[in-house]
Amino acid sequence: PAKAIVLRKPQDRRQIDEELDHVLKSVTQSKFKPLIIGFCCQYGLYGTGALASLWREAKAGIWIVPVLCVAKIEAEHILRAFEMGAEGVFIAGCGQEQCAREDTAFWALQQMEKARKILHQIGLEPQRLQAFNLYAGGEDPAKALDEFTEQIGEFYLASTIKQEVKT
Repeated sequence: PAKAIVLRKPQDRRQIDEELDHVLKSVTQSKFKPLIIGFCCQYGLYGTGALASLWREAKAGIWIVPVLCVAKIEAEHILRAFEMGAEGVFIAGCGQEQCAREDTAFWALQQMEKARKILHQIGLEPQRLQAFNLYAGGEDPAKALDEFTEQIGEFYLASTIKQEVKT
């Protein structure tokens, strides 16, 4: 009666906004740089703990936004993460073999490409946005995330140097 329980349809994307708000409030207290935000499948990755070990071992300030499915992420969510101070963003899905839904990777990549075009238009490197399938055969997820973190660190350092030179 007091709206203590909020029922949502599974396709409701407000959950992503709420999770992103929570993460961004927590980030302000963090001193880790560069800031990287990962939108991760709640069931296949975050729920099983496969991503948790990567997150704890990460070399940067990586914050996870658990989502019901990576197909629900929209370009606006990605761009909002950048707007709030993220130097890099990644999307980690559970992979077509593990996922109960069809075409999740297709829809997530569609939104990524929209966001990359906008990043390019505003002068940010589109490589600041990556997708990972942590169950892909042959790819070591820890190594892929470390490489992405190093790349974002280089972008962060370059932008910091540019700002120093301007002042």
